[in-house]
Amino acid sequence: MIWRRLFSLSCLASLAVACSAATGGSGTAGPGSAGTAGTAGAQASSGSGAATNGAGAVNAGTGSAGPTGAGASDGTGSTTSPPIIGNIMTVDPNSANCAGVTSAGEQITVDIFIMFDQSASMTCMIPSGGDRWDAVKAALEQFVMSPDAAGINVGIQYFGLGQGGGRRGGGLNSSCTPSDYEQPDVEIGPLPMNATPIVNSLNAHMPTTNTPTPAALTGAINHAISWKNAHPGHTVVVVLVTDGEPNACGTVMDCANIAAMGLMATIPTYVIGVTSPGVTCNLDPNPPNQQDLDSVAMGGGTMSALLVDVTQNAGDQFVTEMNQIRAKSQVPCQYEVPKVPAGQMLDPTKVNVQYTPPGATMPTTIPGVTMSTCDPTNGGWYYDNPSAPTKINLCPSTCMAVTQQTGGKVDISVGCATKHPA
Repeated sequence: MIWRRLFSLSCLASLAVACSAATGGSGTAGPGSAGTAGTAGAQASSGSGAATNGAGAVNAGTGSAGPTGAGASDGTGSTTSPPIIGNIMTVDPNSANCAGVTSAGEQITVDIFIMFDQSASMTCMIPSGGDRWDAVKAALEQFVMSPDAAGINVGIQYFGLGQGGGRRGGGLNSSCTPSDYEQPDVEIGPLPMNATPIVNSLNAHMPTTNTPTPAALTGAINHAISWKNAHPGHTVVVVLVTDGEPNACGTVMDCANIAAMGLMATIPTYVIGVTSPGVTCNLDPNPPNQQDLDSVAMGGGTMSALLVDVTQNAGDQFVTEMNQIRAKSQVPCQYEVPKVPAGQMLDPTKVNVQYTPPGATMPTTIPGVTMSTCDPTNGGWYYDNPSAPTKINLCPSTCMAVTQQTGGKVDISVGCATKHPA
């Protein structure tokens, strides 16, 4: 049961959208006298009002196009595609004088889904006062409220849970059904806007359960896979926060295997181990150890676990570890493909990347290449997938030049033919 959902979600297919056909125009051609506007047909040739191709188009000549027709049809009986960015510029998009629409390059969004341990051992007391739960809860609250966390997306769910995902948990008989952990208590959303919902969620929970880590981690990865499918181009990671080894639903090795399967679906798993060295607690006969925590992190592709010692300043430690996760997840020199207005399509052959060095006033255009033709000296940029791009990557030499200079700016221009190496 643990594996089935993980495999099925990783194979989600894209949805196809069907469009119904429209009727082509058949109006009367205009007179087309030189310098005189022709008369448009009953329907224009495209949704943009350019009456040139349908059966009712203006007569060839120098007359200007007639008014937009009542319907958006190409005159052959099928609807036209949405207008393509790059073909609607007032200047020829292939000319040397083309001026595209430029905006700042946006780093790939990092989405973090936290699976948070609410097992009874989190009530073990710590020397500074309070218990592990209070310390780690306050640390997470400090992170999501921190100005440094602005710009990332964070969501949260807890383990264990009752059958059906009951919020208050299942006591010492928590659910081992992964789907119970797939639905977040707070959905992934941007900080700081999502900070208050996460704080309110933490305040609504109490540690009372056992530790069904394998089922919880499977549910977390399944949700991350679904989220990534719905948000192509985002970097999505799972963060497992736990203070003990599994005592239900499987073993540490099961967790490592589950994390490895998540990595195959491009979902890394980070592990934050909550420790309290030198403190004994009868609710925690099997506290986490570095080797076991590392095995799960290695399965998830993140190599080693991060530790928060709650006998020290847990808040600062947790913020530091979460910022490490953010930095490791955010690939340098990787940018989102520009967003276009609703109803329009991006022409990937009409995108340019520009870099303005610190102190300079004029940008330099970085040539577009393929990943295999990145020049070791002159660099360039390339798409992650040329036929359906979601990311823009800088070649290694270009990335090095950009990241070694503080204060430079990367912009992305849309609407003019991509400039390639001479």
